[in-house]
Amino acid sequence: SGRVTAIAPHPTDPARIWIGTSRGGGWRTDDGAVTWRPLTDDQPSLAIGALAAGTDDPDVLYAGTGEGNVQLYSTVYPQSSAPGVYLGVGVLRSSDGGATWSSHAAPLLAGASFYRLAVDRADANRAFGATSRGLVRTTDGANWALLTGGGLPPLSADVIACCDVVIDRSDPTGNTVYAAFWGSGIYRTTDARSTSPT
Repeated sequence: SGRVTAIAPHPTDPARIWIGTSRGGGWRTDDGAVTWRPLTDDQPSLAIGALAAGTDDPDVLYAGTGEGNVQLYSTVYPQSSAPGVYLGVGVLRSSDGGATWSSHAAPLLAGASFYRLAVDRADANRAFGATSRGLVRTTDGANWALLTGGGLPPLSADVIACCDVVIDRSDPTGNTVYAAFWGSGIYRTTDARSTSPT
C-alpha cells in the first residue's frame, strides 16, 4: 500500500479507524487495527494524501486524492521524480463509512495533491482542504471552490502549496480557521463561513 499518509479515527468508536496510503488507497479497521480491509480499490486514484471523517455524522468521510508529501521533491527535482503516480483526481466522499464513494472536484483538483482535510465538527458537509492548488472549501459536501484573495498568498515558485488547515475547536461557530502556506506562513480567518473569507 505504500506510505500511510493519513489517519482518521472514528469520533466515538475507538475500534474503527480509517487510513489513507500513498498508492494503496483507503483502508478501514473495525476491530482496533487487528484486521484491515481496502475501501477504494475501484476508485480512479489510489494516491490518498488526506483523510477526514465527520464528527456530527461519522459515516461521512472525505479522501483527498494526490499525495502532498512528494510535492516539494517533484518541484525541486522534476527530472528525478515520477510524481504522476502520486497525483490526484479530486475528492472522494463517502456517506456510509467508506463502503461506497462519489467523486468530486475533478475539474478543479485533477493533477493536484492533498496535504490535509478539516471537517466542521457541527456540519459534515462543510470542509476545507490544504492542497497543491491552494486552500479549497466545500459548504455542501460535493462542490469545492478555491479560496483566493482576502489576504491569502498566491502560489508561486516559493509558495508552492497550502500545506495544512485546521478548524479552531474553541470557536463554536466554526468561523475560525488556520491555514499554512509553504513558504509564506500561517493565515487565520474569523469569518470562514462567509462567501469570501478574509
